[in-house]
Amino acid sequence: MNYWWDDHLITNYGMRKDQDYFQQTAYETGTTPGAIANIFTIRRSMGDFVLPDYPRFVAGQTVKTYSGVLRWPQKLLRLPAGMDASIFTNTSENFTPNGSQTDADGTILPSPQGKTRELGLNFSFLENRFSLRLNRSETKIKDSSIGRIGALSNTINNAVLQTAGS
Repeated sequence: MNYWWDDHLITNYGMRKDQDYFQQTAYETGTTPGAIANIFTIRRSMGDFVLPDYPRFVAGQTVKTYSGVLRWPQKLLRLPAGMDASIFTNTSENFTPNGSQTDADGTILPSPQGKTRELGLNFSFLENRFSLRLNRSETKIKDSSIGRIGALSNTINNAVLQTAGS
């Protein structure tokens, strides 16, 4: 955080690195009646499977935030007693890694990301006992949906893909 011009301008910069690792392995069990019967008769242990040393990297991004507040210069032009005013702005990037979400065919879906912009005014009265804030905010997001297509994906997997495999 930086303070400029006798604390009339306050700026802030933030940075965060988000990463996601995910590994999903399907082991072939066979599709013949004999192979399917062997699934229930063969005892398996963890040594029978080759597991990765570290899950593979799926998604990552460094997100940044910029913000600033410009306070009313009381020394140059006094407001009525107990009143203060400021203007603020904020821009922040949004990113949510979701390496485990897939579509019906098992393809990993892209992570949602976007940007939020905010601009507003603050007014305080009675020595900060009462505040009024006017704000305009806009968020744009891509590759996001409510619940993705989880239910649809499970339905397609159960009804089509598993049936075709059998």
